[in-house]
Formats: sequence, C-alpha cells, structure tokens
Amino acid sequence: MKSYWNEERVEELLRQLPAVRDHRSPEAIYRNVETGRQYRKKPARSWVGPAAAGICALCIALIISPHLMTKNDLTADSGQAEKASQSAAVKPDQKTFVVSNENKNNYITLAFADSDTSAVIPVSFEKKKPDESVSEAFSDAENLEVPESFLSVPQLLDGVQVTAVKKDLLVQVNGRLSIESAAEADLLKKMLEETLTWSPYERIKLTKIQNGEGQDFFKASGLSAEMSVHKQANRAYFSYRDSLGQEYLIPSEQTYYSVYQAIDGMKTTDGDSQTASVIEADAIASVSEREYGEQLRIQLSEKHKIEDSLEGILMIEGLLLTAKEFGYSEVLFTHAHTKKIGNYDVTKPIAVPAAPNPLPNH
Repeated sequence: MKSYWNEERVEELLRQLPAVRDHRSPEAIYRNVETGRQYRKKPARSWVGPAAAGICALCIALIISPHLMTKNDLTADSGQAEKASQSAAVKPDQKTFVVSNENKNNYITLAFADSDTSAVIPVSFEKKKPDESVSEAFSDAENLEVPESFLSVPQLLDGVQVTAVKKDLLVQVNGRLSIESAAEADLLKKMLEETLTWSPYERIKLTKIQNGEGQDFFKASGLSAEMSVHKQANRAYFSYRDSLGQEYLIPSEQTYYSVYQAIDGMKTTDGDSQTASVIEADAIASVSEREYGEQLRIQLSEKHKIEDSLEGILMIEGLLLTAKEFGYSEVLFTHAHTKKIGNYDVTKPIAVPAAPNPLPNH
C-alpha cells in the first residue's frame, strides 16, 4: 500500500509554513557582529507560525519514525544475534569422549604421549577404510592429525614396521631407537602397552631387523622385547587438556583394588597437575553391584545436580570407562534429576563404551 506521506506531500507542507524574515536594519546586524552581543527585537505574539511548524514537525516524525524503529530493531536483533553467536562459540560442541559399542568397528585406538607433560593419551581414529588394521594404523601413526606436541611410537622407533601374527603385534625396527634416556624408554613402554590395551592383540613383540638381536637391543634401552597387559587394568579415569584446549579422558597410572576405591579416587586429581577430577566430592551417594556383577549402580547425591554440560558428560563417561576397567557391562545412574546428559538417557542402564577419545579424520 502506497504511503500518503510521500516526499511531494512533505515538501508541500513545508512550503505552507510562514516565511521567516530578519527585520533588523543593516546597522543593527553590523553592530551585533562587531560587538558579539546578540541583538533581539521583541517579537509580536502569534501562535499561527509555531502551531503550523509543530504540526509539520509531528507529521515528519510520524513519517520517519517507522524507518527509525525498523533500523533500531535491526540493530538490536543484530546485537542479540552477535551475543548468541559468541555464546555458541564458547559452548563446547563435543557431545562425547568415548566410542560406543555400536561404532567400535569404525575406530582404531592408538596411544600418544604429550611431549609437554609426558601424559599418555589413548586416541581413537575413524578408519580410513573399512578393513584397516591396527598394524596399518600403527605404522602410519606419525601421519595422523593430532596436536604437534603429541609423540607417536614411530617417532621414537626409527624405521618401524608393524605386522600382526595371530594374537601378537610384531614391532620391527630397521634403524636405531630415537630415545636418549630411561624416562623416554619408560614413556615408549607405556605407549606400547596402552595401545595394546585397546587392540585385539595379547602381546607386543619388539625385534630389530638388521642384526636379529632384538632382545639384547631393547634391553640396552631398558625395554622388554615382549610385553603383555591385562585388558581389565583396574584404573580410574580423569580429564586431561592439551595445549590447544582439547579435552580427553585418560586412565590413571595407579591401579585400584576395587571399583569403589577407584571411584573414590576419581574425586581428586591423579597425584599431579596434569589431570583433573571429573567427579565433585559430594556428587555420588553410593555405589553397588546388580545383575550378578554385570551392572554397576551409581546413586547420585541429592546435594549435587548433574547437568547436560561438558562437565556432566565428562563425569558420566569417565565413570563408564572406569566401570569397563573392572569388567562391568553397563551402569545404571539413579537420582540424576534430569533425563538426558549428552547422548545418554540417564534414567536407563547405559552400556560401557568400546574406547576413549574419538577424533574424526579430516
């Protein structure tokens, strides 16, 4: 619909305003400029001019006010959108720190060491092809997309080749060991053992191809030529943040006698400043077993309200991984005061995950 108050109408109203003239004499104007004093002549009383001017001003205001309101509304909407965008930017998008059992065949888990802290971190990668094996991923570990501070096994073993024979993972070194201290050798051992924990293999065997003296070669560096680990290591899980701010769930170096002791230990840091607790001190009321030892039941405290947040996800999944370490197949959380945390319906039993820290291939 065409507006009645168009530009031509406004101009017509302005032309109808009374003319404004300066009735001062040239001498008065000159005297005012010269002295800087304002010279006024008492005006005659008249209400017609001001009234007309007021009416015109009101009409102009009515014409332009919708445009000003629209502009202000757009500015306000833009500001709110910017605030919402900033809020979304700081809110973590990550909804899980574990690989579910449904996706376990799509991932391979390898261990890395953060050179800044010496922390050993299991990282799960999407397979590049459906039939990719652990040995293939192991050999290509240094080419995977991880933070620059993360060290892979091939970076510490010069010219490494990895093959699988039945239940053994054979790690063959063509060159020299790229380690210079007992601490680095111990770190390499932890990386190999952590990788083995999440693999289908039972042992890792280290050999040196050049002279065949694998056992003596590795003993010189404080390493065993054959390593095996228990798949249930009775460890607890803590959060770890790398230099880029990425969060991970990593196992404790300490082992625990029972799951109750492990969960109690998760309420504090793992003996150093590298990891952080994922459970508040008053978050859990009780822990018990059900279903012939297959289900772990965790009653959450009435004093602590768990939320659908990064902290809530880390707590739930840290407890799930800890339950897995002790051989439980599922966990039932009670008194959660909410239904959904991350991807989980916490009113129902939750299956323990297949592996920690999934990272997609880019």
